[in-house]
Amino acid sequence: MPATFQPNDKLLVNRGGISHQAPFSDLQDSVQGPLSITSSQITDQDGTVMNGGTPVAPSTGDVLTVAPTAQGAVPPYTYVYEWRRNGSSIGAPSNASYTVVAADVGSYISVLITVSDSDSPPTTASAESDPTGTVTLAVPNTPSIVTPADNSSVDGNSFTLTSTAIQP
Repeated sequence: MPATFQPNDKLLVNRGGISHQAPFSDLQDSVQGPLSITSSQITDQDGTVMNGGTPVAPSTGDVLTVAPTAQGAVPPYTYVYEWRRNGSSIGAPSNASYTVVAADVGSYISVLITVSDSDSPPTTASAESDPTGTVTLAVPNTPSIVTPADNSSVDGNSFTLTSTAIQP
């Protein structure tokens, strides 16, 4: 049967031939490892990776999402997100997703992730993601003029134009 320890339980620890008692809570990090963020990949709504390697340029209207993973310390973990434009806080709400806006054009986007474990007091760690490529302005689809199938011509000074807008 596996042993169960409470944070204040004392354990006899032998390190390098020297024995001493230590609270279990002092040993948790050495058993489970220090808290760290192991992934901070940003993807767009299509699943395209926007940062790391060769950064990809998002466009206005794109929804960027980060799905960090953490390890070590005492799970479960709580995440806080700070989206950044050229390294400075955007002031957007602390969500795992961010919608690119016109103010982002010409800048790169990154996110500072802070993770806390469930220990008391909690252990925290932070990491900033690699930046995306430089944000571009999305060009809306423009209507096109289609010549009538019967090749009719303009009559005098007026003509009828029918166009269809294509949704992005």
